Amino acid sequence: TGVLAFQPAQTATRTLQSIAVTPSTVSIGVGATQPFTAIGTFSDGSTQNLTSVSAWTSSNTGVATINAAGVVSAAAVGTTIMGAAFAGVTGSADLTVTAPPLAVTISPATANVQLPGGTQQVIATVMNDAQNGGVTWTLSGSGCSGSACGTLSAPASASGSPITYTAPATAPTPPAVVLTATSVTDNTRTSSASISLGGAFSAWMYIDFEGGADGTTING
Repeated sequence: TGVLAFQPAQTATRTLQSIAVTPSTVSIGVGATQPFTAIGTFSDGSTQNLTSVSAWTSSNTGVATINAAGVVSAAAVGTTIMGAAFAGVTGSADLTVTAPPLAVTISPATANVQLPGGTQQVIATVMNDAQNGGVTWTLSGSGCSGSACGTLSAPASASGSPITYTAPATAPTPPAVVLTATSVTDNTRTSSASISLGGAFSAWMYIDFEGGADGTTING
């Protein structure tokens, strides 16, 4: 009689075929961070997230570095290739680091100035301006134009240099103006301050000691 022999089933071992790093192309500013993900594709068609087990590298660490979790820190303007390696297989992505955008800020952003002739010092700061172009200043208001909105001590200033706003003799209606600083280097970059205009007043009290009367008079 014959003997039947049974062989145990053979399980195919899957192997890693490729690694896709995403985003595959990205641009960020200096000082920003960017997470990357590594997805492995295996011989059986399955996929697996390999971000935490991959060895991450940057081809230009002067531009950007990347940590073990796949998060990039941008250090300088330039380009670099971010790589992920696992089980002898590698994947990569292209990273471009750009200069941070030019920005204008005004201090103070709001102010109350008394009429007539009250003053307020204002400073515009321009950040990330390689040309150091400073700003130009304009005054506007829904109820005024020109000197009826007030006057400025200078039409332009360097970044960080103060100018002085002087209120008009009479209040426009409504009693408010807007002071706008515009970058000389990039005139699409502006910042504004809102100035409320108020009437000056004084108060004084008199006491008539001899007559025993007292009172208060308000002069507006």
